[in-house]
Amino acid sequence: WPFAAPPAWRWPLLFALAAGLAFLVAGVFFARPRIRRVTAEIVERNRQLQEEAAVRQRAEGELRERENQLRTLIDNVNALVYIKDSAGRYSLANRRFEDLFDITREQILGRTDHDIFPGDAEQYMAHDREVFASGLPLQCEETAELGGAARTFLSSKVPLFDASGALYALCGVSSDITEQKTAAQAVAEERSFLQAVIDGVADPIIVIGLVHRGPMLN
Repeated sequence: WPFAAPPAWRWPLLFALAAGLAFLVAGVFFARPRIRRVTAEIVERNRQLQEEAAVRQRAEGELRERENQLRTLIDNVNALVYIKDSAGRYSLANRRFEDLFDITREQILGRTDHDIFPGDAEQYMAHDREVFASGLPLQCEETAELGGAARTFLSSKVPLFDASGALYALCGVSSDITEQKTAAQAVAEERSFLQAVIDGVADPIIVIGLVHRGPMLN
């Protein structure tokens, strides 16, 4: 221990300790401007981080609000709305899709048409392949078995591209047009019947009406 040293060594040691302490104090004194500057930089960076966090939270909130609005919209559309990736897996399906096919969203997402519609899958996936091959929208008629009866849907399928321009999925909207097709077929059959009746008359007949686009002649 220094103070136990002989008297000849005591004063040099005390002087060395004092000099070291003075050097330390001087270092702290001269470093104060730098410490203040570094502290100010840390405070400013912390403020910037807080502002960035607040902006990010607002952006995330706005994104969630838009997603909720979009979900509300597609869930209240009287048509099937869905998204499939390039492998044919569903990544989105609306409530109409669930209700019509009596299936939950959990049973749809991540699965393909072969998993959900084994009997009708090939026609759907053939149309999907056309969209992925051409990169262009496609409108087509598709059928599905519901309650033991065939239903006809008019499907519009559009390609979806990512930020780099790569086609990664398609969005489809399918509307049930069974009643419209049945009505159109009934009109066609009625017209055919009337034409047959007219053709069976020996005298010339011309029928002009608002229902038909052109006159009927025998």
